[in-house]
Amino acid sequence: LLGRLMGLYENIGRAYASFEFREAVKRIAEAGSEGNTFFQNHEPWKLIKEDKDRAHDILSVCVQIVRDLVVLLKPVVPSFCEAIEEQLCMKGLSWQDLGKEIVNHTLAEPRIVLQRLEEAQFAEMVQGKEGKGGALEVAPELDFVIEPCLAKKGIKVHYAEICNIRVKNKHAGLEALKKEACAALSKRDIGNEPILREYDHIYNGLGLKDVPSGIRYLYQMIKDKGKLPTINTVVDVYNLVSAQRLVSVGAHDMNKIKGQILYYEMYDMKKEYVPLNTANVANATLKETIGKHEYVCADEKHVLCRLDIKQGNHTRVDSGTRNVVVYVQGNAETSDAYLKESVREIAENIVRFSGGTYVLKQARVAPAFEKRGEKKEGKREENKGGKAKESKKSSSEELSLSFAALDLRVALVKGVVAHPGADKLYILTIDIGEESGEKKSGEGEEKSEEKIDKGKKKCVKDGTKGAERAKGNRRERQLVAGLRPYYPDPHGLVGKHIVVVANLREATFKGEVSEGMLLAGDTLNEKNKKDENDKQGAQEAGTVGVLLAPESPPGERVFVEGITEQPAETVEFRDFLKVGLYADQKKIWHSGKPLRTLHGEITLDRITGKARVR
Repeated sequence: LLGRLMGLYENIGRAYASFEFREAVKRIAEAGSEGNTFFQNHEPWKLIKEDKDRAHDILSVCVQIVRDLVVLLKPVVPSFCEAIEEQLCMKGLSWQDLGKEIVNHTLAEPRIVLQRLEEAQFAEMVQGKEGKGGALEVAPELDFVIEPCLAKKGIKVHYAEICNIRVKNKHAGLEALKKEACAALSKRDIGNEPILREYDHIYNGLGLKDVPSGIRYLYQMIKDKGKLPTINTVVDVYNLVSAQRLVSVGAHDMNKIKGQILYYEMYDMKKEYVPLNTANVANATLKETIGKHEYVCADEKHVLCRLDIKQGNHTRVDSGTRNVVVYVQGNAETSDAYLKESVREIAENIVRFSGGTYVLKQARVAPAFEKRGEKKEGKREENKGGKAKESKKSSSEELSLSFAALDLRVALVKGVVAHPGADKLYILTIDIGEESGEKKSGEGEEKSEEKIDKGKKKCVKDGTKGAERAKGNRRERQLVAGLRPYYPDPHGLVGKHIVVVANLREATFKGEVSEGMLLAGDTLNEKNKKDENDKQGAQEAGTVGVLLAPESPPGERVFVEGITEQPAETVEFRDFLKVGLYADQKKIWHSGKPLRTLHGEITLDRITGKARVR
């Protein structure tokens, strides 16, 4: 590790010497990530209980990495680095200290140097403070999701979130690049390019004949006019890279996007589609009919782009855009590495000609995805008289379930026992903060008493007095969960503050009733995709971890900021799967916002990377 880092330090030094500060900071972030991975993989907080000397060695290496990062960051954030130097008791660090071993050294008392800046605080700080192009705008965090059926066709998306840009109508340096590129592209024969043939194959598979890709349109313009179009310094950059690398590209104003970005097949007629450059968006009628088998890129209110070709007008990028998402849609002939480099090139050039900073990301494939625009048919059943009758739909079947419909609560695990009839299931006794006489959603008084009586028998197994479930101030619930293969020691779950869907319709598993459902993250669908050399990935592949709220009392509501509607009385499991929840960096997300309680954000046990949540 230290040898690799020294090589990275040399690259950082060369970047500084060449005044390539952006490259230097990027490489410093890589070094920090290496150190963090080393710390997380070795878990010194656990190791110290078994081998204090080994834990000491691990932490010494970590301190050395922190010291090196301070040296590297001094030209960028000197005041912050001075504060860390004080805690390290290493004032006056210089480039010559990089890589030196630390021996017999005592650290100062730790203190928090940086405070988390919440979005509301930031908005308040910048409100009314105008720069050259107007007030700063806070960029929303995006959640980009692809429908599984499109992923199976080879469609994949990499994107960049680029913030605090100043879009110009044109830039002399960019115009020079375009002119030089067009001279080379005009001689290029794209007739048999595999990437373009695969885009055509996707369109043909959807029943769309003779649909030209945006890339072919750009080449036709170069052939006819000898140049690429001039729109602005964002659109012109991505058109240039799109033509050079033969990838489909789109861009949208992030502050105009409403909720998730969804890539899915079939069109929801409730969503509005107004083609690009329509004069009056507010009053415009639907200009084009979107075919049933086409796919669209849409947010929660509008179609952003028809196929990967025709962009909508609602999120167009113009001189007022401050934050933009640029995405590259690939196919079976484009690797993830190729797409990532394509979007990186676009982001670098946008920043070069429009300013700002960027972050690269990859769209996730949803584990379960609602078919927008597909009307759910009531199931037909045969009654005793032999006539078909229409089954009654529940409210959750008639409406598309949103996050607001879920009643997510913190629950304290009081007891855990093995299910007597299933080797993968546990039966959990939980305290969800309900009063003993309180009814659950959709539950009558008689049914409630029946569950309490059944609970008395079960509590004998987990060591709790049966009468306690029905007396006193609290009423406990029973959950059935498939955690035994992943938490082989049931005592490891007792005492945890977990998250449950309190209004999920009851279900019976092998004769045991589950009154709700606990939430967990898993990487089971990634277990065959991990690189054998990726130790952290190999460790986490096929792992399950429960959602945790350690500082929150039982019964506290779990929410997402900005969603205030009351939950539904009851939700079905199949409808719960349509709500997009996912984990990343140990946090749980919905529509780009973290799940939290009044006492803090929800975290994921045992998994540090990306995971689905269900």
